[in-house]
Amino acid sequence: MAFKPIEKLEVKRTLSDSTELMVGVLAQNRQGVYFQFDQGYLLFVARFLLILTGM
Repeated sequence: MAFKPIEKLEVKRTLSDSTELMVGVLAQNRQGVYFQFDQGYLLFVARFLLILTGM
């Protein structure tokens, strides 16, 4: 069996002020398609949700 590398795609988000954020990595292999969020993006979203909920 020959080794085949996993195909990966970086997912980024551009905000209205042109700031670009790394959202995560999308990967695919023979067993399926996977997505892993970037930890920095999750912290960004968490801060945003705290502001919205008034906490």
